[in-house]
Amino acid sequence: MSAPASIVAFERRVRGWIGRPASDNSHHRPTCGRGHVLSILDRHAIGQLLRTKDIDAWGVAANTPRLPLAPDYPIAISMIMRVDQLVVRGLRHGPTEDYYEEYLRLNVALDDATGTLVEVLRVHGYAAKRIVATGSDEGNGDTPFPHKTAATSAGLGWIGKTALFVSPQFGPAVRLATVFTDMDLPVGDAIAEGRCGDCRACVDACPAGCGRDVPWRAGMARDDIFDAAACRHQMTLFDNVGAQICGICIAACPYTRPH
Repeated sequence: MSAPASIVAFERRVRGWIGRPASDNSHHRPTCGRGHVLSILDRHAIGQLLRTKDIDAWGVAANTPRLPLAPDYPIAISMIMRVDQLVVRGLRHGPTEDYYEEYLRLNVALDDATGTLVEVLRVHGYAAKRIVATGSDEGNGDTPFPHKTAATSAGLGWIGKTALFVSPQFGPAVRLATVFTDMDLPVGDAIAEGRCGDCRACVDACPAGCGRDVPWRAGMARDDIFDAAACRHQMTLFDNVGAQICGICIAACPYTRPH
């Protein structure tokens, strides 16, 4: 489902702040760093490219056997951008306009990064398909693939007790995007279990009681650990921002606070 017109308009303005819009059909030759053309493409070169796009962490997951709802490419490249620390600090009691704008800014930045990586891969003869950031003005592509599936499979983190992806570096204060490709890349060690232990910080902080205090394991249904309907209802009660977002459990997570 496409985002509301207000979100689309805002994201288009943000694209102007970041630079060239992401495009899967651009005919210019992609560059890395100070305008240098990528003559060799390997994992190191991809990492350099993603750093120029302000990606905070990335990893590679095997897509064989195919991940649920994933397109038919053998490799998934998962990317993380962290939410600004000052913005996160304002979320203890609910969403803010700053968080809404940061949410949209990161979506646009991720889409720019994935669009550029797809262009680079194609220039070097590889097939590639991006899954845009959830909530962007392009929806979530033509597939509802969940980015956190690729992120956990790449070993970048796990799923917490309110069904958010948790990075050990940044907690759940992140946004995600994914690129699928047939380029042969070494894959990370998948994380198949939650690492929250006895922590209940997000469960106790949630005003709707969405978390069930159940440790996550790969393959579990979301409803086993999280009441999504209660979360959606709670988000409708916040009338200070122009979108259904929250952020309370993000701010509560101990993994978020050091970041």
